[in-house]
Amino acid sequence: MPLGYHIRLDNPFADVKESDWFYDNVMFVYTHSLMIGTNTDPKLFSPNMITTRGMFVTILYRLDGYPDVNAFINPFTDNPSGAWYHDAAIWAASNNIDSGYGNDLFGAGDDITREQLATTLMNYIKFKGYALPGGQAEVFRDESDMSAWTLDAIRLLRVIGVIGGKPDNIYDPQGTATRAETAAIVTRFIKKI
Repeated sequence: MPLGYHIRLDNPFADVKESDWFYDNVMFVYTHSLMIGTNTDPKLFSPNMITTRGMFVTILYRLDGYPDVNAFINPFTDNPSGAWYHDAAIWAASNNIDSGYGNDLFGAGDDITREQLATTLMNYIKFKGYALPGGQAEVFRDESDMSAWTLDAIRLLRVIGVIGGKPDNIYDPQGTATRAETAAIVTRFIKKI
């Protein structure tokens, strides 16, 4: 991991309070420059905003230390030069972390589904070569609603305690994740590996 030790800073966000369930997770991803906010004046984290595909690959790209992508070709027609997610999308595609939708489209502004998030994170784990413990996960009640290509990722991330689920043992694979939920997932992931 390219992260140093966690340095506690004063909370810079107008929309995050110390009493919020996600406070420690937001401070963790912020102090490690993985999620830096959505607005500067006032400085906002937007914890209830839905995480987009561009946001999530950018988090992983930052976690990987902002690798140079100049040697790679931009495979996406919807990834313009200068876009805040431009390098992250190229990096993700070039390393088999997220190859987009097909037809040369990445969909950076699209909400990331919970199953896409799990699969992208699992692909990052494979890319980094992290060894994770095995084990048998409790089956979610809505596994029949999951795409076949994401089942292994969701199960493994549940086993290691990175992604849990929702009440009544539901995963909600086509649902979305807020930025606060994403901060919690990323924090748990970093602390597990």
